[in-house]
Amino acid sequence: MRFAICLFVVWGLLNTVTAQNERALELLNTLTVQASETAPLQTFDYTLHYTIYSDKTAKAAENYFRFAVDKGQRRLYTDQIIGKTPRFKLIYEDGRATAYDLRAGEIFTPTEALITPFEKYFEQVAYPDILEQDLRGTRYIGEVNYGEVALYRGDERYKRTLQGEEVDVRALVPDFLGTSLGRVPIKLLFGERGEHLATLYRVEGEEQLVVYNDPSNPAPLPRYLNAHLYKLGEETPRLEARTRLEQLSVNQPLDPTLFNP
Repeated sequence: MRFAICLFVVWGLLNTVTAQNERALELLNTLTVQASETAPLQTFDYTLHYTIYSDKTAKAAENYFRFAVDKGQRRLYTDQIIGKTPRFKLIYEDGRATAYDLRAGEIFTPTEALITPFEKYFEQVAYPDILEQDLRGTRYIGEVNYGEVALYRGDERYKRTLQGEEVDVRALVPDFLGTSLGRVPIKLLFGERGEHLATLYRVEGEEQLVVYNDPSNPAPLPRYLNAHLYKLGEETPRLEARTRLEQLSVNQPLDPTLFNP
């Protein structure tokens, strides 16, 4: 689930990127234009499938994650399945949250520590004001090559050489369900047509590379939710996980039955 959340919050911070370096600004301008043409998120509902791989990229259990939010009515629904076993469901509405342990068949009230991140999420944050100072040091790194990475289309595995022009930014990752990383350096890799190919960031001292399955997709949200995650630091990037977006609804009425007990 953290992988899916990280992929989603990257899209939120890219809306406000500015740069002093002329080439960096030119590359980042494509993203800011796309963001400016995208309607603000009021409601969204997506279902994500994700797979975790071992060191030998052996296929692990297929996992499922659904997330639906109505910002105006301050309500949220999420559930998760690991393998074939339903594990957890949570409904947040009117400042109250109810959690369901589907495996044990139990209902409980979440602690304040669990609820607080949801409340922060509904706050309207002016990202341009927050990020303006931190992004003054944005710089163009130049052409880089990460070598071959393993990708999947469905269950078919293939290899692709990942190379392009890279830009270094320092940005505040939003506090999203308690996963905020604070102000961290992030590198953005762009292809020859200016498409955003990948994002490199550090988590708990490790470098992780997110490669997007369809970088030419002009719609940011689905583009950033279909991806492969790699761990760097070894001879070649090691595939750790991949996500596949099953369904996505943006700024449409949510199914009211989601919020039934």
